[in-house]
Amino acid sequence: MALGPTNITGGSPLWPSTRQGEDGTRIPNMARDPYADNRKTMEEEIAESAERLWAEDPNAKERILAIDLSAYDELVTYPTGVDWPHERGKMLFLQTALRLDVPWDMVVRLTVPYFGQTLHPPFVPIIAPILPTSFLPPAFDIARQTVEQWAVAAETAWKAYRAFVTSGFQETRTHLIQSRALREFRRPRRTTGVRGQAKAPIMDEKTAYLWAVLYFFGAQFGKPLTWADLAANEPQLRKFKGSPPDRAKLKRKLAEQVRTNVTSVLRALKLPD
Repeated sequence: MALGPTNITGGSPLWPSTRQGEDGTRIPNMARDPYADNRKTMEEEIAESAERLWAEDPNAKERILAIDLSAYDELVTYPTGVDWPHERGKMLFLQTALRLDVPWDMVVRLTVPYFGQTLHPPFVPIIAPILPTSFLPPAFDIARQTVEQWAVAAETAWKAYRAFVTSGFQETRTHLIQSRALREFRRPRRTTGVRGQAKAPIMDEKTAYLWAVLYFFGAQFGKPLTWADLAANEPQLRKFKGSPPDRAKLKRKLAEQVRTNVTSVLRALKLPD
């Protein structure tokens, strides 16, 4: 991403807040592509680590099952070039199918038309973290300040420093995403390790992919499953002890929940729903 001349404007002792781009717009001073220096190396490593879906290569099955998708859990953004959330979804779908003992050759034959033959395991970011200038606390004037007064002044200075740094990081992040140098991961709420995520979906990701695999391959094998068929396996329904009418009502509700979640998975992966 070209940032144009390094014409610094505004700013503070921490770092200049903006610079002027070639088109005259103001760009946050830190807002350069964080992968710029290492993008070529990263692209080469991505190409070298790509997995191929070949029915004639049964060892690929074990390699795919061995891929650790938890590597994505700590990532919140990714560089453009590869649709990493889509790659993660494809890999999770294939792993789920293989763990359900769908034959390898059938997995390949039935998914290649939609996934292609190239798969990418999780990437390793190669970037240098952004380090702001260190916080400099105020001096202690023993003639005019008590220790308590200095502590108040230091706390005020720290809050101002933190607010400014946070604002700078936010401007940088926003600019990089809006300029499409970076993209954000959209995470299933119940399946990530990111703290502070509120609410969970009706169905956790693992279950949604399980039902999606069953639904997709059932249709491909000429034995289509209904949403009610899938809902019948929900623990909530199996443990239900109410009346038959209430059980039927619950089953319809669960079937609709299954439909919503499974359809979402299939559409995200560009599979027929």
